[in-house]
Amino acid sequence: MTGWWNSVDAVGKFNTWMQVAIVIFGVLAAVATALTIIAAKRISELQAAEATQLRLRLATTERTAAVTHQQLIPRVLTQVQMTRLTEVLGRSPAKARIPVIATESQETRALASQVVRVLAAAGWNTEPDPGTASPAWTGIILTVENSNQIPPTATLLANELRNEGLAVTITDRPGAPKIKTLEASKTLNANGPKLDLLNLWIGEKAPVQEVP
Repeated sequence: MTGWWNSVDAVGKFNTWMQVAIVIFGVLAAVATALTIIAAKRISELQAAEATQLRLRLATTERTAAVTHQQLIPRVLTQVQMTRLTEVLGRSPAKARIPVIATESQETRALASQVVRVLAAAGWNTEPDPGTASPAWTGIILTVENSNQIPPTATLLANELRNEGLAVTITDRPGAPKIKTLEASKTLNANGPKLDLLNLWIGEKAPVQEVP
């Protein structure tokens, strides 16, 4: 070592190589630093994406749970709603005859019974008990003789039920549910397709649509 260390040429070359090494290591350090920054940024992006996906999955799960819960809630008129409906319908000068027919499920029959009690208390001509029919249909349908000339009583009833949160569709007789059996109460006509001028069909609860 003493020989080359005492040589200007040798020490100069050594110094040059050390400077080159410093430059190389500096470049490598800079590249490594840049790659570290890039990797850290990518990790942050991936974590953010995972967090977003998790939030979306949680939101979807919550919406699905809310829809399921909403679907399971039975349609029920509160006493306040029944009283309000009775008062409004009772003020109508025309009291239509309107049999109420429901599907065979407990939920629809319970709601139909409430509607029958309201109609009877308001002085409308209805049956003491709702009829039941099958196969089941969906939604509440009010059938009229001619949908181009809807009687004011039908419009009033549909609107007031809607005001209480019950979606009602008005249609003419061909739009009535296609039933095969009808178990009627005392005076409701059960012989085939013959219907009254107005009939209220209370079907199964329509599926609740999930909000995107």
